[in-house]
Amino acid sequence: MDWNWFFSSLAQCGAALIGIIAAFIISKLLNESEKADSFQNQFEKLKAQYTEVRKRIDLLEIGKWNDRIINTSYGLFDLIANREFDDKTPEERQAHLYLRFPHLYKHESNKAQFESFFIYAKEAISKNSAVYFDEDTPLTNISAIRNPEIYKELNDRKIEIEKHKIDAESIIRSCQILNEEIQDKQAGFKQTKVILRMLMFGLFFTVIYPLSFLPMAQNETIKLFFIPNNVLSHIFSNQGWMLLLLFCFVEGIFGYFFRLVNKLIKQYKTMKASIGDNYLNLWGYSEYFGEKPKK
Repeated sequence: MDWNWFFSSLAQCGAALIGIIAAFIISKLLNESEKADSFQNQFEKLKAQYTEVRKRIDLLEIGKWNDRIINTSYGLFDLIANREFDDKTPEERQAHLYLRFPHLYKHESNKAQFESFFIYAKEAISKNSAVYFDEDTPLTNISAIRNPEIYKELNDRKIEIEKHKIDAESIIRSCQILNEEIQDKQAGFKQTKVILRMLMFGLFFTVIYPLSFLPMAQNETIKLFFIPNNVLSHIFSNQGWMLLLLFCFVEGIFGYFFRLVNKLIKQYKTMKASIGDNYLNLWGYSEYFGEKPKK
């Protein structure tokens, strides 16, 4: 049997298979590198939008809006007069306040503000005060505002706050989608690294090693054995040098793309760490939109 045909065909098939798979993987990695840059640019835009929305929300002074709602509502005054807040702890009164006035933005400062109003209202009631608000006093219960100008002012501010809250929710959703895509990419890179390792080992066993047997005499018997001197003499032969150069060249290409995969994994990991909880929750845009969890 002429083993030259066998080993030659084996090496050619192995090289062709490795080349096809490698071409697909390399093309995918080059595309992923562009996508990583695109994701980075997308995140930078979201960061800029996040900063802008936060600044605009801060300018709305939601805390002062809450204060005016609490301090100027004769609807709330009536509830206090009807003893709805009596026999309750400050925490229970605050919870009841949000139940009665759901349009308020929940915040710890509301407790102190309401307690001050509660004391003041109780004093006014005890004095049988018939008029608690003057004409320049704002409101609390928007549906019970008697001054049309004040109603319009606070209602417009409420609409503006809600618009910015919607903008914040839109950014949150975009960050969530980006975060999910990054997680998918990270999972895919693990498989790519496994395939690259298989190609690097497969190159030696399916291409380089079979070629090392060539040329062989007609009907020569194959003997697999390991003798250091024979191995070294074969490596430093002309054929060995050529095979070694081929092996190092192809392995160098695989090694480059293996490092590229690690670089992309590190880039995505850094990007994912940058998308913190403040980008993904409403409390990160304003303390009045939600309470930050305590660690």
